[in-house]
Amino acid sequence: MIKVLILSSLIFLLHCSKDTLSPDYPVTGDSAYNLIGKGGYSVGKEIIETSDGGFLIVGTTNTMGARAQDIYLVKLDQTGHIQWQNTYGDGGNDHGHSVFQCSDNNYIVCGKIVQNGTDRAAIIKVAPGGDILWQKIIDMAQKVYRSVELTSVSTAYSIIQDHNNDYVITGYAIVADTSSESDNETKHTLFIKMDDQGESIEYRTFGEQNIQYMDPEYCRGFDIEQTLDGGYVITGFSSQGLRGPTSMLWKLTPNGTLEWERELVYWHTGIKVIPLQNGNYAVCDYVDCEGALYNVSLIITNYQGYIQIRKSVILDQEKTRPLSCTFCKTSDNHFVFAGEIGFKDSNKSSMYLLKTDLNGNVKTKVWGNNFRNGMFSIIETSDQRLAMTGYVVNEKRSYKNPIYYHVKNPKCKLQFLKTTLDSEIAAK
Repeated sequence: MIKVLILSSLIFLLHCSKDTLSPDYPVTGDSAYNLIGKGGYSVGKEIIETSDGGFLIVGTTNTMGARAQDIYLVKLDQTGHIQWQNTYGDGGNDHGHSVFQCSDNNYIVCGKIVQNGTDRAAIIKVAPGGDILWQKIIDMAQKVYRSVELTSVSTAYSIIQDHNNDYVITGYAIVADTSSESDNETKHTLFIKMDDQGESIEYRTFGEQNIQYMDPEYCRGFDIEQTLDGGYVITGFSSQGLRGPTSMLWKLTPNGTLEWERELVYWHTGIKVIPLQNGNYAVCDYVDCEGALYNVSLIITNYQGYIQIRKSVILDQEKTRPLSCTFCKTSDNHFVFAGEIGFKDSNKSSMYLLKTDLNGNVKTKVWGNNFRNGMFSIIETSDQRLAMTGYVVNEKRSYKNPIYYHVKNPKCKLQFLKTTLDSEIAAK
């Protein structure tokens, strides 16, 4: 007897694929759905549930403000209707990546803002209505090395408020020596800690990489969370593992000192980490590589970062290719993965949902109706539903993801979807 998850969702958005365990995928109940943005580029990168029961999404848009790509915040009510929206940036190629509701009910946002042609990690605190309270643009060459002979490029990918009400951030920084003719650059995983007013407490980099001959997309921290001992754990990617590029797990002490680092899976990228109540860590990672057999993985490590479980999911490798992934842990002790898969025999892609038990055994696989859409963030809400955000592309394109593969001038709308975990049914 196989257990099959009922996801209450929009009937035109989700359908049962050939790989879904039940041939008659039921779609029932209420849902909330919205497409946001007109005639331009809008994408949601992270969603949180707010204290009023609504949602806040951070991402990027060029449909407001200076009409360039700006950091984008959109506040939604429980049904997905816009309450307010705002943009932030200097009119360059600015991107928002992560948002967190603070203990004072304000919001803290991180991403990157372009200043004088250079990417800088940006930390912005905003009021409940979206007005800026303060903004910090980070020059790591000055903060870490205190040298005028160094220049830096940096981006912040993940931000949280810790138990001491300080803000901690991860991302990456490239530091170049302008006094040398060798064009030598190093790329580091980034750790920033600041107080409630944005004043610096710690700026650290680790995992130094010479990237003179490397893809600058590599060697970065994608997600940071606080651990049971008051320290922090980061997952991401390193281009210089013992066997080559690999997904990574870094453990830091409460002051940001590197305690240990572990290589996880060769040619994979760690996207999100969840500290578990027993002290172990759950990591969502995937490989975006032609011909990859195992392309979305659940990794469970012990408290020291050593792999205990690695369960990979085959998303029909002959027909599909993963383009993004993320996950959340649910109150019924399951993991739900969301992301985007590209269909190799067409110009379309689609969102997918995977529900697994805590050992990574798949309960169901569902994806949408080839609407060229994907999800970047998923959470379980306080009423045990799933809320997620991403994008929908309204034009013909290849299966490559326009965000990660830099498709020229993609026309995307920000996508919000809330579904219900109604029950489980038995299917033969």
